Amino acid sequence: GSAVRCTSTLATFGITYFIIKKNNTKLRCEILLRMSYRGIPAGYEDDPDFSCISDMVQKITVVPDITIAAGLNNENFDRTLSADVDNWFQNYKEQWNSYKRTPSAQHNLKVMLHRDPDPLLLALKLFANCPGCNNLKNKNLALFILETICDLHTQYPEISAKCSDNTRIVAFNFVKTCGIVSLYKSVMITYQLNKICEMLVPKIKELIRQGHFKDAAYWTINLQITHLFGIFDIIFPLILQDKVPLAEMYLNAAKDLALPTVQFLDSLLDKQKTVFEHCDEILTKYEYKDVKHTVLTYRPMSKLVTRLAKTYKIDSHFTPNLNFTKACSYMHFLWHKYRDGGMSCDAYRELARDAASTKPLQMDLITNVASYGDFDEVKYWINYFNIPLEEIADDIREDLKRHQPSENSDEIEMLNISSSSETTSAVNNGGATNKSKRANATIPNNYLTLALPIDCVILIDDRAKFHEMLEYLQGQLLIAFDSEWKPSVCNENVISLLQIATPYRVYLLDCLSSQLSDELWQQLGQRVFNNLEILKVGFSLHQDLRMLHKSLPLQLNLNAKTCYLDLRELWRRLKYLQIVKFPFGCGSNSGGSLCALTELCLGKKLDKSNQCSNWANRPLRHDQIVYAALDAHCLLQVYQVIVEILLGIGLDLDEVVNEVTTGKTGYLFRMKRAFTEHNNESSTSVPAKGNIAKVPVVSANLAG
Repeated sequence: GSAVRCTSTLATFGITYFIIKKNNTKLRCEILLRMSYRGIPAGYEDDPDFSCISDMVQKITVVPDITIAAGLNNENFDRTLSADVDNWFQNYKEQWNSYKRTPSAQHNLKVMLHRDPDPLLLALKLFANCPGCNNLKNKNLALFILETICDLHTQYPEISAKCSDNTRIVAFNFVKTCGIVSLYKSVMITYQLNKICEMLVPKIKELIRQGHFKDAAYWTINLQITHLFGIFDIIFPLILQDKVPLAEMYLNAAKDLALPTVQFLDSLLDKQKTVFEHCDEILTKYEYKDVKHTVLTYRPMSKLVTRLAKTYKIDSHFTPNLNFTKACSYMHFLWHKYRDGGMSCDAYRELARDAASTKPLQMDLITNVASYGDFDEVKYWINYFNIPLEEIADDIREDLKRHQPSENSDEIEMLNISSSSETTSAVNNGGATNKSKRANATIPNNYLTLALPIDCVILIDDRAKFHEMLEYLQGQLLIAFDSEWKPSVCNENVISLLQIATPYRVYLLDCLSSQLSDELWQQLGQRVFNNLEILKVGFSLHQDLRMLHKSLPLQLNLNAKTCYLDLRELWRRLKYLQIVKFPFGCGSNSGGSLCALTELCLGKKLDKSNQCSNWANRPLRHDQIVYAALDAHCLLQVYQVIVEILLGIGLDLDEVVNEVTTGKTGYLFRMKRAFTEHNNESSTSVPAKGNIAKVPVVSANLAG
């Protein structure tokens, strides 16, 4: 009397069910064997036998009861309300559904809470009886209750007097993973969770095991128990989840973990393995969730180590792997700049010598140079570093032999037999031995040269010379200044040389000299830089003044802006005026560098091949001295040309300088409008009105 039929059509879609017939009555017993397909096959939308299956494949979310194991010793929390409170709360929920957050709603709730003997406990009971207490949102009644009790505690702190440890642990369990950071702190203060820190530590460790690293971080910060957790508990998981700002906030609270964290992250930068390979064992051990694998690459990790080391002022010797990478990149940059003609051979070699301070860096330097086929330079570095030939890579050794002329075929074997005196000579001469062909090229005639004899360039490195310079500078009304420092990748840049130029002298102040005391620098700041009677001319003054303020005890008055003229800013405003014609070009489409401005005003560019060099090296090379003097003195030449241009077109020089130094606007704008109106009137043959004379566009010509 029974029959069993299998609907094979539905089975093809991953759903199998059986229909049992008995006594002409269908008893449907649907057994879902597979649920790989959740759609309804075409033509079965109205099948009555399918309706029960479509209901069963819907997603079901099980909402846990927050009161279970919420109390001490994992006891359940009793959320039962008294009859009076329950009746009041039912009416209150109806009003809430209609009006939501209102001042009246908050007032009524505060009155009810404050009337109770234990307001904090009542608030938790009301919270547990609210719909949506498992998923707090801004317009949620449950959240409103907690915010109200916290606000009430702010007004009446005494309401926490009867708060028990059980109430505190329940409050923590109710909100521990809600994700509302402000609520964490409010609940902690209101329920005085700091009194049960020992009870909360296991709870926070459980959050960590469940992967709630963000919530665990905020709780440990607020409770001030960061010292109880290590790098792999919270900080590193946050970094793996790309929550770096929160990790930095955690380190701000756990200062003692800053150095170990940076050292650990730096260890991941060891290039013998990839960052991911270094982390593989740790990921397997701790089973972190939601790892962003893009973080586990070299570039973002090195940026993070750099930022953390700078933020927490961690010395560079604690980050050897980062230093190695930076030094390699720096040497590669120097090599490219040298090959492109951007720096001289001497400048390149002295900086490369300083950067290649370890054997691995020296080998990287040789390998990089060899990859470009410059084997003369490779031989120089092998000889300078005194590296045994057998330690050089086989392919480089073969290339050296292949590129060696036949008459000097034995030179490769003699690379390591050079005497120490030759090496010392090479150092002192800035790499004069084995110079490449590029270094011997003469400076083209289109480069600007120093207009003063070299005797007028005075190096200041002792007290007597410094006092003579001060007396001379105090009698000047116009000076120009510039500064130079040694490029650095691992340490902060510090000024090595300060140039001060007058029309007939250039002073080079040795900022590294031990004979120049803080007192002398303070006198220079007071009598020259802070002197409002002396106009100081520079180019991109903001950078130079910032470096001076950081490196030297000049005690600069940075508010005295009227005595500093930035030629770059003046040039920008003149380009806006659109009526200025420079002697060697219009300048409207030129770049914003000093090289471009000197070419416009003086007809020649600055030779920048010694700009990037070791300015901390003593004694300075002759080329460095000439470049430093020229870099400052050319500012006065450019200023003189611009003055002639301004006077030639009838502008008030004092007004222009005052407008640039103070950062104000108005005069040049008015003059531009006047020139435009005058030119328009001239083009229509209408006589000029007012007292505006015809202003020609003139060129400033230089004598000599």
